[in-house]
This record gives sequence, structure tokens and C-alpha cells, in this order.
Amino acid sequence: MRLISIVPAAFVLCCGSPAAAQDWIEYTSPTDLFTVNFPGQPTVRDITYITEYGLTLPGRVHGVDRGASRYSVRRT
Repeated sequence: MRLISIVPAAFVLCCGSPAAAQDWIEYTSPTDLFTVNFPGQPTVRDITYITEYGLTLPGRVHGVDRGASRYSVRRT
């Protein structure tokens, strides 16, 4: 009798997961040599930053803003 009540709950949990993950993409940057999952197509910005030794170096930020959340990868 308990198995009958567990089967529908397991079915609902298995079917609900793919719908929540449909808008995430696997983004590959051949220039920066990495692959990452993002919740959409990221924007790419060139940046410069200063190291602890005072050197100014180039970098690149790949990022997505979604509502109150921000996802980013920085290549330095």
C-alpha cells in the first residue's frame, strides 16, 4: 500500500526538473578555452585590472544578469 503512494510522488519529482532547466545553455568560449552553463547567452566585456604588484593586465568578463541574480566568469 505504501508503494502506491510513493510512485506518484516520485513521478512528479522526476517530471518537474527538466522544465526548470530548459533555459540554461552550455556556453563555450573558444577564445578563452572554457565551457560553462549559463541561464542564457552571456555578454562579453573586455576589462583591465590592477594586480597586487601594481601591474595593469587585460581580462574578459562573460556574464548574464537575470533579475536580481548575476552570473559571470572572469578570464584573467
